[in-house]
Amino acid sequence: MKYPSLNETVTIGILAKEFLVNIGANDLLKNLIRGLDLIHGLEIVFICPKQPNSPSGGLPVENMCSIHDLKSKYHFYSEASSRMRFVMSDSDGLSLLDLQGHEGIDLFFPSIHPLPSPLRYITYWPDCQPKYYPQFFDDESQAVRDNMIFSLVSCGMPMIINSEAAKNDIIRFYGASSAQIHSLPFAPIIEFMTLAPYPELLASYCLPPKYFLVSNQFWIHKSIETVLEAVRFALDRGNSFHVVFTGKMEEPRRPEYIDWIRSLVNKLEITSNITFLGYIPKSHQIEIMKWADAAIQPTLFEGGPGGGSVYDAISIGNRAIVTDIPVNQEIKRSENQVFYFTPRDPESLYLRMLAVSEAEWLFPSFEDLYQQSQESCLKLACALYTVIQDALKS
Repeated sequence: MKYPSLNETVTIGILAKEFLVNIGANDLLKNLIRGLDLIHGLEIVFICPKQPNSPSGGLPVENMCSIHDLKSKYHFYSEASSRMRFVMSDSDGLSLLDLQGHEGIDLFFPSIHPLPSPLRYITYWPDCQPKYYPQFFDDESQAVRDNMIFSLVSCGMPMIINSEAAKNDIIRFYGASSAQIHSLPFAPIIEFMTLAPYPELLASYCLPPKYFLVSNQFWIHKSIETVLEAVRFALDRGNSFHVVFTGKMEEPRRPEYIDWIRSLVNKLEITSNITFLGYIPKSHQIEIMKWADAAIQPTLFEGGPGGGSVYDAISIGNRAIVTDIPVNQEIKRSENQVFYFTPRDPESLYLRMLAVSEAEWLFPSFEDLYQQSQESCLKLACALYTVIQDALKS
């Protein structure tokens, strides 16, 4: 597969603001930039959200603060493309029109809102979860999401989405055409230096020698309780599993859910089998994942295959135990690397945990994992190249 190349230079503006909300969105945007960086003829401009005390208007960053300051603040993203430029601007339509003139931006990406003409842009939407689990959303939030998606579809600009399953949902529920919606490939990407062991990062956590890892937000659709019940199910059958959880323990939709989870641990009498670490640095989470028997993803719904934790597990060569929902069938993996279980079924999960704990797993070499990452990045670049070509014709 060759690096994609544009016939003429195109400048793309990265609309970062909406992706600075949580670690999953951060990682998604960074990987999109990695893919864009491989497209020859593409210049990349990272649009930093304006600070409250900054001057008005979408002016070049030199007029506001130093490029070095912005690159330092957003170094997480600058790692993905050394040639990416940084500017500061509001993200409303008038500011982007102004910025387009100052920076010569041909295309904005990825936008979760329709933008004014004559701007050309690529839209993005994560998933259609309320259509499957309306009980997790109030009527107002469902209506807002519906209106946003309908407006994105109606604008006619190409949309990227994280899976074929999510693409089919946008077509089914919102009447989009198949040509308008571009599903991104499952493409696990990892930085080579991340693959090396850093045992010092584990020292402060005092984890047992064997454990499974759940790295998720504690949102209600992640079905954390299924894992807890599987641990109890194992104990009742003479098997003891330890599970480590990372992720911010908050659920804005159901604030009481976190207290219920903690009380369930006590009720099931599995306190010594469970470790809640809360939100920790991503480098620490990855290091903990390297030494886990497997990552567990008990989710009831995802926009992309496996969600971020399975993506990370595959990228570092570890195994994963995931629900057999349709989107997870899109996970590309090595033989015996991914195990499927029935959602909300503790016995089914227990049997997969038992199988993983009893099976030997030989980690791929660093070289093989790096090659996998490079191939994934190129696959993503080719998909993004197709969307860019589509958008430029709009």
